[in-house]
Amino acid sequence: MKITLKTKNMPLIGLYIIFNTAIFLTLYHTGTISMESIELYFSELKVKDGLFFTMLSLIIIVIGGAFTNSIKEIIVFWKFKNRLPGCEAFSKHVGSDDRINIKELKKKIGKFPTNPTKQNRQWYEIFKSIQDKSIDKTHQDSLLCRELSMMSLLMLLLVIPIYIRYDLISLYYILFLIFEYLMVRFCAKNTAERLVVNTLSLYSVKNEKLI
Repeated sequence: MKITLKTKNMPLIGLYIIFNTAIFLTLYHTGTISMESIELYFSELKVKDGLFFTMLSLIIIVIGGAFTNSIKEIIVFWKFKNRLPGCEAFSKHVGSDDRINIKELKKKIGKFPTNPTKQNRQWYEIFKSIQDKSIDKTHQDSLLCRELSMMSLLMLLLVIPIYIRYDLISLYYILFLIFEYLMVRFCAKNTAERLVVNTLSLYSVKNEKLI
């Protein structure tokens, strides 16, 4: 059975969650965020703590799985309509990279669509027709960053009520999570756009046409 890209990303997503959980627990127990305090906290971990980390990671992953792709796309692209970069594949991204042979691309697919939905559909047909490891890697990176964006925002939303109600953690940790979400979200947006551009670039120089 072929392993999906999402399955391949699961270990990295789990490590990301464990890392953030470790920072939260270190801050909770020691009151500071530093390499020394994190190393000290980890040195005192017991078997039951490892089990807690594992269960917490599974719980967060399950909760994250309850979110639809549409919600994840909104979290990454900050749009409610025509969110995906494929919706601007031919009106914006096709001219953003010199590797794309626009003349050859028009010979293969004809007049470029202008409607966002049709643009995304046309791009997706091209994407599915290409078998290339570089495209698969970019696609995997895009899916990974999208999941991490959702996880980052989820952790932020879980921590804020704790801060407001119990004041157990520093405001700096809230700011850290906001910064983390913005950085991962930026990476998710960039890799998704790069996937669109790379797909058009490769297809424009292929000999085959869409059937």
